[in-house]
Amino acid sequence: MRGVALGRLFAEVSAPGHRWGDHLGDGVVLSVDMEEAAAIGVRARMIRRRRGLSLDVVAGLAGITKQYLSALELGQRGFNRRGLIEDLAKALGCSVADLTGQPYPALDRATKDALATLPSIRLVLNDFGPTDVPDVTPRPLEVLASLADEANEHCGQAHYSLARDDIGSLLAESQASALTVPAARRDQAFTAAVTTCFVAGVVSSRAGNVDLAATAALRGYDLAQQHDNPALLGVRSLVLGS
Repeated sequence: MRGVALGRLFAEVSAPGHRWGDHLGDGVVLSVDMEEAAAIGVRARMIRRRRGLSLDVVAGLAGITKQYLSALELGQRGFNRRGLIEDLAKALGCSVADLTGQPYPALDRATKDALATLPSIRLVLNDFGPTDVPDVTPRPLEVLASLADEANEHCGQAHYSLARDDIGSLLAESQASALTVPAARRDQAFTAAVTTCFVAGVVSSRAGNVDLAATAALRGYDLAQQHDNPALLGVRSLVLGS
């Protein structure tokens, strides 16, 4: 059950221009737009056929399913991670440029902004588990809650350069606050911490790092599980779609 719920949460954080509390259902992050993805799919199909390679063989080498590869070739699906283009090129025995028409799909500004914050997000999530109190001195809870809400709003508007500001510190401080504040303030503290994890997941996903996005989503899920406030669990249920 937890795996299904986490998968739904990951579908949420994978959607560009998305914020905590919105509900989309299943979805994936697109590293390239659908028009470009369709063009890449056409080239991939042509190269595969010219080389006499089956869908099964190429899909296996690229680490995806036969059905997904077929959908890519037909322009029915997008690329859910930037590295998939490289994996597909290797499977076909061609260069990335053969698939894209350029050395590598150009990074848009939003993706560049998202990429810049990944090291700080990774550091916090790797250094501290969901029950660990980070060795930091949190800013006042009101400040943390306000920053989390602002970052969430920026994500909703796809303003990742603003959403990412100080996100690593905010992750550490909000978790430290949630695990140490008096009981009377736990609602606000855990809401800020879970929201910050969600923002970190959105930013990581927008940068194409699906593993880090999943780690951030899991951290938010674990923190929500630790707190039994009905309001917070209600928000979590909305995001999980359950």
